[in-house]
Amino acid sequence: MSLLGTPKAKTHKGMDMAAIMRMAGEIEDIAEDGQVSASDIEDRAIDLGVPAAKLYAGLGLTPALSMRLEHATQVVVCTGGCQNYGALPCLNHLVDVRQARLEDDKSAFDIVPRNCLDRCLQGPVVELRSPAGTAVITDASPDLLDEALVELLDA
Repeated sequence: MSLLGTPKAKTHKGMDMAAIMRMAGEIEDIAEDGQVSASDIEDRAIDLGVPAAKLYAGLGLTPALSMRLEHATQVVVCTGGCQNYGALPCLNHLVDVRQARLEDDKSAFDIVPRNCLDRCLQGPVVELRSPAGTAVITDASPDLLDEALVELLDA
């Protein structure tokens, strides 16, 4: 056992590095002034025929670029090693929830990918950042995210 603890067993297969790098290149192509918007990502995903979560994962690997923030609340998702523990299904779910909230004229959130949130033994890790503060969800799942978002956005 190392000082970092017992390694966590992988539960999911993450994207291979070549695929992530291709997605990072796609993000770089659509960025303007060092930023990319959610609608840019989602439009490019449709053009490429890939889930938007894959492009968000690519953005997580491009530290020179950032999301153009449009909402008071951000959902920060680890898209690095947490892919091996279910980050991509969580990310896919967040894309769907965000879109549904926007279509229903409800308060929404920005999805902000990060390559690492330094909580690898607790992945997948998601941070909810709002004017009220930051909450960390470890061992995140779509159900846990739904509960947290309803409490945060619909309270």
